Parts: sequence; C-alpha cells; structure tokens
Amino acid sequence: MRERDDADHLTRDRLIERIRDRPGLSFSDLMRAMNLNEGTLRYHLNYLEKRKIIRSRKEGVRRLYFATILSPTLYVQNTDLSREDKRVLTLIRHHPGIKPSDILSMFGLTHNDLNRIVHKLKRERFIWEVENGNGIGLEVITRKRLIEEIMLDIIERFLKGDIDQNTFMRLKSWIEEEEQNN
Repeated sequence: MRERDDADHLTRDRLIERIRDRPGLSFSDLMRAMNLNEGTLRYHLNYLEKRKIIRSRKEGVRRLYFATILSPTLYVQNTDLSREDKRVLTLIRHHPGIKPSDILSMFGLTHNDLNRIVHKLKRERFIWEVENGNGIGLEVITRKRLIEEIMLDIIERFLKGDIDQNTFMRLKSWIEEEEQNN
C-alpha cells in the first residue's frame, strides 16, 4: 500500500511540474507527455483539481489545465531538495501539524538529520511551525493558511490601534476579494 501511495505522489508531483512548466496543456497532451493511460491521468487530474492545486477550463472540445497559486512549487523551483527532504515535505503536506518526533519514528532519521531537513524547509519557506494543542507541529505553508495568518495579524493591529478603520476595511475587502478569485 505504501509503495502505491509513493508512486501516486510521484506521479502527481510530475504532473504538477509539467502543468506548471507548460500551462494550458490539454488532456491528450498530458497523456502523451506523461506516458499515462487515460484512467490514471483522469484520476490524478481530478484529485489535483478537487484540492485546487490545478484548474481546468474548456476551450472548444479540449480541456486545458493550469497550475493554481496553491500548487506546490517545491519540485519545480527548488531542485536543491534531496530525496529525503522531499519525503519529509510530502509527509508534512499530508499530515498537517505533525510533530517532529512522529516524523522520526516513521522514517527512522536521526535527530540531527531531521533538524537539518526541517531547518532547510523552513529557511526555503516550504513549512512553518504551528501550535496544535499538543505542542509544536509542522505544516506546509499554503496560500489559504497564509491568508488566514495575514488576516489575524491585520485584526490584531486594528485592535491595538496600529491601523485605522478605513485601512482595516480596505485590507479586509482586498483579502476577501483575493480569496473569492482563487
């Protein structure tokens, strides 16, 4: 089962990379480029679209695919990530709030290796630490979560009197509009 999950993640990561590199590819273009059968490709495209990682639009008889702002950029823009870095990042992505101790037990890494990987992923702005009620956990930085944090910061500044009501309302409207457009 785990090998199948890893293969699915790898296929989806390759698919995201292809769509990011060449926006507007059609289903048949992707099927040829990825060397996948129709059912497998449809499954992965539906999976990614439901999670708003990609989007599609119909143009004539063709459906074209595009990456969204929620698409993870890690495999495309950062080739400095080792296989171990990617494994840890994938685990964090699929288990938001996971504790470093849980990662240690799952992967059998040393504390030093995990600290190095986590530090690198934080420095590269892929993950951040979050309080999850049971201590500190790790989470991939997503657009949605980033917007939530920005909104909380704006509310806090407004309540402290650091920004006036007019500025607060304009920022709030802009953020809400951005959320609706994506």
